[in-house]
Amino acid sequence: MELRSLQLFVAVAEESSFTKAAERCRVSQPTISHHIQSLEKEIGEQLFDRDRRNVALSDGGHTLLPYARTCIASAQAAKDAFASRSRTLMGRLAIGTVEGVEDGPLPKVLQRLHALHPAVRVRLQTGTTAPLIDDVAQGRLDAAITARPLGDLPHGLRSKIVLTDQIVALLRPENVPENGRFPLRSLTEERLITYDETSGLHPIIGRALSRAGQRLRAAFSTNDVPLQVRLAEAGVGVALSAGSDPAVLNARNVVTCRLDPPIPYQKLLVWRAKDSPTAPLEAFIDLWELLGKDGRWDSGTPSTEFG
Repeated sequence: MELRSLQLFVAVAEESSFTKAAERCRVSQPTISHHIQSLEKEIGEQLFDRDRRNVALSDGGHTLLPYARTCIASAQAAKDAFASRSRTLMGRLAIGTVEGVEDGPLPKVLQRLHALHPAVRVRLQTGTTAPLIDDVAQGRLDAAITARPLGDLPHGLRSKIVLTDQIVALLRPENVPENGRFPLRSLTEERLITYDETSGLHPIIGRALSRAGQRLRAAFSTNDVPLQVRLAEAGVGVALSAGSDPAVLNARNVVTCRLDPPIPYQKLLVWRAKDSPTAPLEAFIDLWELLGKDGRWDSGTPSTEFG
């Protein structure tokens, strides 16, 4: 089997489209079709079920996919190893992130990575915790920065804590309690603005409210933290948001209050442990260890003054 054919096969599988795969790989659609047909002829099975609108993996395609990814990863690892021997680090690095990491160590780490290894190409993908963790587990991403899930990570993943933070309440200054702390038991009387079910923070908030004898009923759900802030500023309700998010730290027309009891959470850097890290991933992790020591972007004491 030709490596290029396997690469194009994986692209079609991930995009569920010959057209999108062609755009991604910068080749013509007939070129992709030719490679897929050659693969199908070689293995003696159809790889995709096709109709006018959809392209889906067949049983044969599902069988081939993990082997194809392993072959591609092995070929890239070999290139990286010989590039390291010549002191020129090359390759690709795919990193997923949840929102709100722009004021943390990530930009600094990537800037240093590019300065040291300009031939490494980095692809950044934003998303929510569960899909990002699955993408790492399945090899679609090399690493991801996510909220720490309530349960265990999938088998075969490693992680390190990169952020210790807490959920805070955003509200109009006239509604701030005297002691500057917002009790969880009072949330049932408020219109809540917070993350939806796709966010890794949603179950963390839900569990904390449950322990306080409350139930999470959000009147407005969005993972867009700047929008959460704007809704709180407009007096729509009380927002429960990540304290370290730049939109929260820069909020001017609401007061940021700690919750009582607090709702702490962590963010993790997650990567696969079952494979030896590629040279670019290893360099990225090493740089995070070096530059992230003073880069935990923990939120400071929330503001209790209107500004």
